[in-house]
Amino acid sequence: MPVLVRASLIFGIILLAGCPGGGGSVNLPPTAIKYGEPITIEYELSVWGAGSGRVSKRYTAIRCHYKAEKATAFTTLDGTIDRETADRIFVSFKLPKFAASDGAYVEYYLDEMFDGHYNRRPVERVPLR
Repeated sequence: MPVLVRASLIFGIILLAGCPGGGGSVNLPPTAIKYGEPITIEYELSVWGAGSGRVSKRYTAIRCHYKAEKATAFTTLDGTIDRETADRIFVSFKLPKFAASDGAYVEYYLDEMFDGHYNRRPVERVPLR
């Protein structure tokens, strides 16, 4: 095998083996939450590139922290894994019913550990109606 071909092959193997991986997340907040009705928040987590193992083993401690406008502190819910594929998991959180006395909106944020690293999404504010 010519030296240039061998060097190109070795370089390609090193490049592919050393390719970093990562993950991503998608959350589409509801446009509003109706008074007196529970709501489900859906969260999609994905992986790409390097890394191994089930997605549900790479993403851990998947949580939703929420509070109504008049609440003084966030309440934490653990996520329920609804479905898993080779590169994604779909997680849901069931928020309780809210009353008009709770205020005009609900704030929530989602966080998780990915391969041992903490990740947090921005706070979302959803109106109560």
